[in-house]
Amino acid sequence: MKQLNSDFSKAKVGDPVYHLDGRIGRIDSIRPSLVFPIIVRWDSHNATTNYMFDGKNTLAIANIFTHPIKIIHADDEPFVERVMEVSADEKKWYKRVVCIKKNGSVYAWNDAETIEQAKNKNIVVYWSFYREIQPVNPRIAEIENLMQELQNELESLKEVNYEK
Repeated sequence: MKQLNSDFSKAKVGDPVYHLDGRIGRIDSIRPSLVFPIIVRWDSHNATTNYMFDGKNTLAIANIFTHPIKIIHADDEPFVERVMEVSADEKKWYKRVVCIKKNGSVYAWNDAETIEQAKNKNIVVYWSFYREIQPVNPRIAEIENLMQELQNELESLKEVNYEK
């Protein structure tokens, strides 16, 4: 597997760009005089975003790469997208759909509190702290887990093409 590469110092206009949240785009222009000189135009919509040569924009880590990436959990098991509580300071907590766990922190879909809402999102937000949501009744957690498993199974069955 290729090592993650966010070095765009030798990039050219037209080079492909792969975002941490799954978007794919192309370098639209390079303007070295700007603080964020790499301008990326996204294939999914006609919008652009500016980045530095190290793949960063306003985040502390790179979020664009020179080739497709696959995010995996530290123990090589895929991280299952789920609803959790996230926080920047451990004082105020928000319910969000977490999609990636990396280096002890998480990324969650912007303003999505349910899996259904997350389907319409394409921007992720970095959170320093996260925790599982603790239900009032343990039976609730058991039923919610079963419902999530059934929802995942239903989604995977919908994706299967049946020949007639």
